[in-house]
Amino acid sequence: MNISNFIELVNAQVLNYGATSSVYDFSIDLNKVKQASVFFAKNNEQASFAIKLGAYVIVSEEKLNLEDKDVFYLHVDDLEEAIFRLFRFLCEEKSYEFIYCNHVELKFAKAFNFKALNSNILLDFDLLKNSKEKTF
Repeated sequence: MNISNFIELVNAQVLNYGATSSVYDFSIDLNKVKQASVFFAKNNEQASFAIKLGAYVIVSEEKLNLEDKDVFYLHVDDLEEAIFRLFRFLCEEKSYEFIYCNHVELKFAKAFNFKALNSNILLDFDLLKNSKEKTF
């Protein structure tokens, strides 16, 4: 994804312009940060470690130390809302379809291998990010 499009998508303020123009992955888990990825950081420690692992863009609602001039540092008012904006875009791009189920309907849907979300974007992050087109 083009970084300028990502910045607009998540409604971020740029604190530092990095040296690249595109990213190829998104992560909230330090164990899953890849080269050329966006990392959603909760604090400076996470941001620093993600950069060492190859993140090109750091997004946070906290004030971060700008340690690497080649990395984009982005500030958002609400980290979860920024993640939600990203996934709303990705879900449209992958043509996902969702249905709301009550407790009984959900048990029935699971019997037919429907995927169920946890109603928490942080818990559902990897499930949504790694799903194939039209699998929801």
